Amino acid sequence: MSVLRSADGLTQAELSRLAALHTLEVLDQPRSFQLDALARLAAFICGTPTAVVNLIDADRQFSAAAYGCEPADVSRQESMCATSIESVDVSYTADATEDARWSDNPYVTGQLDRIRLYAAAPLILSGGEVIGTVCAFSGQRQELTRLQLERLRDIADQVVLVLQLRDDAARLGHAATRDHLTGLPNRALFSQALEMALAKHERGSATPTVIFLDLDRFKAVNDTHGHAAGDELLRAVAHRLLETVRATDLIARLSGDELVILTESAAGDPPTALLTRLAEAFGTPFELSCGPRRHPGQPGGPCRRGDVRVQAPIGRVAALSVPAALSVPAALSVPATLSVPAALSVPAALSVPAALAANRWPRCGGPLGESPCYAANDRQPTARRATNGEKATNGEMCHHDAERISRVGPAAGRTASRAGPTVRSRR
Repeated sequence: MSVLRSADGLTQAELSRLAALHTLEVLDQPRSFQLDALARLAAFICGTPTAVVNLIDADRQFSAAAYGCEPADVSRQESMCATSIESVDVSYTADATEDARWSDNPYVTGQLDRIRLYAAAPLILSGGEVIGTVCAFSGQRQELTRLQLERLRDIADQVVLVLQLRDDAARLGHAATRDHLTGLPNRALFSQALEMALAKHERGSATPTVIFLDLDRFKAVNDTHGHAAGDELLRAVAHRLLETVRATDLIARLSGDELVILTESAAGDPPTALLTRLAEAFGTPFELSCGPRRHPGQPGGPCRRGDVRVQAPIGRVAALSVPAALSVPAALSVPATLSVPAALSVPAALSVPAALAANRWPRCGGPLGESPCYAANDRQPTARRATNGEKATNGEMCHHDAERISRVGPAAGRTASRAGPTVRSRR
């Protein structure tokens, strides 16, 4: 029967085994006290001075835990456990020099060591893949009982359980802090990162800056091309943002098409260069492959890359330098009070006459008697008499309004405009 092999000569079973091993993400990880304890228990049960938890990669043996020796990487060709993983049974020999499987191994011949007793229980995953062993060995010839070998297999089962629990915990932790659609950090992880950035700033470190942004006409993409196209657009936006920011910056998706970037500057300068790069990055349309084409004469049909070209400009960008005194909730609540014109456009910085010309500020009546009031489009005083209980008309503004705005700034003007009609003058 022929055996399927890959281009590099690996069988399909070996490729599946390596894929299962790499999925666990246990290679090259720091030593675990749980695995070290299991290695120590294996040595105690077998009565050997040494026991190791070995994982067999494509070209090497990685020691995930050890007792009685320091863990080290070994070439797979020199590994005794590389032979043991070919079986799902416990491998055992009282004297390796008399066993053809290992008699020529450099760890037996004396080139690297002089191992005699060797016992290895396979690490078998739920899918049947053997990813390594728990092995106990000694430099002396020694017999092990059947009970000892059975307990060694029990320890191997516990090692597999620990590895899978660690993998499950890592996956759950990743899912709890990541957006499932784009893979970006979510609101929870962003809040943690912001807390850390604020704590670093309080210790005199870099100044954090939060950049809020969303996309214009995103709803139209969903309505026109379908939600699949909208999802693809969000993933493309996330990818383009990751290519634009620095490796130390954090991008998070808060909800819908609302994203946020946390960046830090040692000098406390505003992220002007980053904002410029963002504007340039979003000047190029996104070519999508999802969503039915809704053109005349083409009610549906298969989609190909480039069928849908979407211009997704940044509709709202607000860069907020976060002071050390701000708590996380306060920092997050700031965007709710920032509108796009207030954060970005020139009218937010207009002088009082320009603001009057834009008809942005509330009007109120002056005191009784003759008072110089200013027309909306004319800075020259117009002589008029404010009668009792009369207030200035919509196109006029009295000197009290001008003085109040000059004292407290445009923000107060916006607040007053939301507060309702101006109180009439009283006798």
